[in-house]
Amino acid sequence: MKILDTVSDIVKLFFGFLYKHAVPILAVGTFAMLMLLVHKKAYDYLISTEEFNINLGTMKLSVQPDWASAWYNSTIELPPPSEEEICIFNKDIVETVAKHYEANPWVEKVDCVEKVFPDKLRVRLTLRKPVAVVEKSGWYYLVDAEETRLPGQYAQEETFQIGLSAIVRVNEPLPEPGQKWTGDGVKSGIAVLQALKDNGFNEMLKIYAVDVENIGGKMNPLQSEIVVWADNMVPVMWGKSPYSTKFGELSVDKKLENLKAVLSARPRLEGLRCVKIQFERPYVTLK
Repeated sequence: MKILDTVSDIVKLFFGFLYKHAVPILAVGTFAMLMLLVHKKAYDYLISTEEFNINLGTMKLSVQPDWASAWYNSTIELPPPSEEEICIFNKDIVETVAKHYEANPWVEKVDCVEKVFPDKLRVRLTLRKPVAVVEKSGWYYLVDAEETRLPGQYAQEETFQIGLSAIVRVNEPLPEPGQKWTGDGVKSGIAVLQALKDNGFNEMLKIYAVDVENIGGKMNPLQSEIVVWADNMVPVMWGKSPYSTKFGELSVDKKLENLKAVLSARPRLEGLRCVKIQFERPYVTLK
């Protein structure tokens, strides 16, 4: 191979390469620029065409969940994202609509937002489901399994038509809709109600309310922290919270076993004044 040993040889080689390759490089660059311009023109045309516009104001949803079928005010209204029209080709439309519904206290999860050409969106949501009502200052508030307060403020006779037990005498502050109750009272009340339901006690007796005023022994450390008010308004002394780690406290399963033993002898707690299931063996007081 010839060794380039002069500056002029190096310069000649460089300009020869440039002459050979500059035209193809320029042609590719020009073609790419033209494609970008055509794409922008097409995009500008599409977003200015009414045929592809979606009126977000029509996306008001009215939902009647199965759990609310017996409730006079059973339709849940979800307001639309806005009143404006947006082109279906708008790159932010899916994210905008999803975030709008995610922020609604009734919505647990936005499953999907899909574009349906030429001018529609398909939205699928999972709504929160109440598992109890929380009594606070004479009013009742729906709460889901995650301790999230749902929208609305209800009187007792309205709320109880949907067959939910109440968590009463709650000491924690009232959260905004979509926010969680922050204390141990609601959390413990939900856990007790869920344990009773999961083990079939809802078929054995009517559960009216769970009293959590003494949670943590705040009122009296020697008394049951939780009281379940059941059939014939018989108080069932539950003991400490299901989340308690204190030594000597019976497990939830053992407490339920005790309650089942009482019910086998006294169906629907007939003839009883009080039931205590927080000890190794259940105790009852007769009327």
